[in-house]
Amino acid sequence: MGLGGDLIWTAILKAVRDHDGETPVACFMPGISDLLAGRLYEGSVSLSDNAVFRHNPFVAFTEARRKSLGSRGLDTGARLILKFPPARRCYEDWIFRRAERVRAEGGPHFVHIDLQRHSYAARQTRRRTYWKQGRAVDAMAEPFGVERVEEPPNLHFTQDERSAVSRLLAEAGLHKAFVAIEPDTNRDWFGELRAWPMDRWQAVVDRVREAHPDLPVAQVGLGRSGILEGIVDLTGRTGFRDAALVIGSATLFIGTEGGLMHAARAVDARALILWGGVTLPEFIGYPDHQTTICKHVFCAPCGNAGWCLNGHRCMLDIEVGEVADTALHLLNGELG
Repeated sequence: MGLGGDLIWTAILKAVRDHDGETPVACFMPGISDLLAGRLYEGSVSLSDNAVFRHNPFVAFTEARRKSLGSRGLDTGARLILKFPPARRCYEDWIFRRAERVRAEGGPHFVHIDLQRHSYAARQTRRRTYWKQGRAVDAMAEPFGVERVEEPPNLHFTQDERSAVSRLLAEAGLHKAFVAIEPDTNRDWFGELRAWPMDRWQAVVDRVREAHPDLPVAQVGLGRSGILEGIVDLTGRTGFRDAALVIGSATLFIGTEGGLMHAARAVDARALILWGGVTLPEFIGYPDHQTTICKHVFCAPCGNAGWCLNGHRCMLDIEVGEVADTALHLLNGELG
């Protein structure tokens, strides 16, 4: 899971906290050296400075300690064994049962967010991910006794962070209403399957600017797919948290399935999301809170690791006119 997965965890952890009446401890699975030292978590890492979990009042964190060379070597050797699925399953099952026992005995409630058993994937191969049934967030929360998670993802910002983004927007001339757009996609696992052609993104920008000449369009993200014309270029100028605040300040955010989509929900931004067929909006999105354009092709949800035998119809069947018309409808409702 990436930052989007971490944001899903923020909703689960708050739901677990409300369900149990105690603050869960977010952490990673312990290595063998941690267990030998009496720790039920990865001792060299703390999630307290994670871009998603930072300043979260609903979560407790472990402290990070530098491990010795011997401890790191021991953990490395154990990880080689855990590459075998049966060994990994046995180890994870023991860790989970032990964590729940510690909680039942009045100790901290360790929630290991990197356990494969907590993933919204039922299983994964080199070519495909097979998704669990129902909503992803509910499938992840079920082991903790939470049947349905009603919480949205949550991000928590300091006043200094908000002030810095306010200065950035002012320097960029984004004083009032503006559109934030992210035409890029994370290609680490699914390749181009969640991407929409850049020329179509450009056509949408052109339509929006034609209808609202005084409404700036700001491009956020890393700009790895290129920079659109006629936009305010914020690419590479913000980290994930700053980008979330930019989106929260925008009149409308337009993007695809991914981390910033989850961030948009966390900051309660009005959003238009272009959705392909790797997953479906009902599984991992926010169809009740975001406007989604999804073609629901017959082969979805495929979970394919970057390959497609259906001509990428899930995204290519989304037409410029449909996206532009929907965006303008949303904007006209906001701008009056």
